Amino acid sequence: GDAAGAAGIAAGADATGMGGSLAAPAGFGATLRAAASQLSAPAAALFGLIHVGNETDTLEHAYGAYANVADKQFREGDIPVYWHVPRSGGLAMQEALGRCTGLVMASKNKGGSNQLMTIDDGVRHVNIDASTPEGIERALTLDVLSTVNVDVLATSSLPAASALFSRSSSSSSAKKRARAFALVRHPVKRAVSTYFHLRNSGNRMAKAMTVEEYASSELAEDNPLVRSLTGADPYERITSKHVDLAKGVLRKHVLVGITENMAESLERFERYFGWWDATDKGCQERVVTSGDERHNHTHFPPDTPEFKALTVRNWADIDLFHYVRELFEAQEMLVSEGH
Repeated sequence: GDAAGAAGIAAGADATGMGGSLAAPAGFGATLRAAASQLSAPAAALFGLIHVGNETDTLEHAYGAYANVADKQFREGDIPVYWHVPRSGGLAMQEALGRCTGLVMASKNKGGSNQLMTIDDGVRHVNIDASTPEGIERALTLDVLSTVNVDVLATSSLPAASALFSRSSSSSSAKKRARAFALVRHPVKRAVSTYFHLRNSGNRMAKAMTVEEYASSELAEDNPLVRSLTGADPYERITSKHVDLAKGVLRKHVLVGITENMAESLERFERYFGWWDATDKGCQERVVTSGDERHNHTHFPPDTPEFKALTVRNWADIDLFHYVRELFEAQEMLVSEGH
């Protein structure tokens, strides 16, 4: 029944629904392999989540450092990892956690500074980009997870960030686990936001296009969420198998929030990770409100040609988003009383 299904989802039931491992699609990991090839030999070895040349690798291997979201037996040293999906409320999220909850965030420093520790208007920050080969190498060289107090690690690639846990040079980091969480926005709304962001940033191609033209251009992303979660190549054709694998990753390893339900999502994250009591609720309400005001561009209803064109472009991510909504409801039991 529905209750049993929800319990299975929340408990991180087998990702394929058929038992066995998550067999990766052909070409899985090529992006990470290409990235690893840019590293120095020692760092490339540490980065080696994917055994180069072995197409039988599984997503279970790539996500081996991530705890099951339903396992609430937190270990000392478990580190929350925030999967930052651009144009999905990530800046508001990080502001809420850094400013209103007082957490030390580790993410890429937009200012370009190479300084490891910074304090910006009272918010403590560790300057590490856990999404790129260069950032991974820097973090591994400095052994950041063992030598610096990091409350939350932000990354745009969960498989890439796994290297910091599974390939750390220190024995203490080897015992650490990642606990993933993410804010997910409706893919069409996110695509529209990206289009206007490109235009406002002075991108000449975007400024010369209508939304419909953008949707069919090379400038528009093609199912970036599914691609990121499954390690698909940039030009690899996405199939329903990729979608099923991405759903399995979320079900097993990711506490999901929804951008359109920002306040509820933040509270869920904070209760799950034990931050709720330390959160300044008034501060957080102001952050959520100001975040809502950032999306002040044109919006397109579902019956418009623009919405339909972007739906075609992002069919797989939309399928995944519908599943995220189910998962969001099911995971409520993870923070409810008695669980």
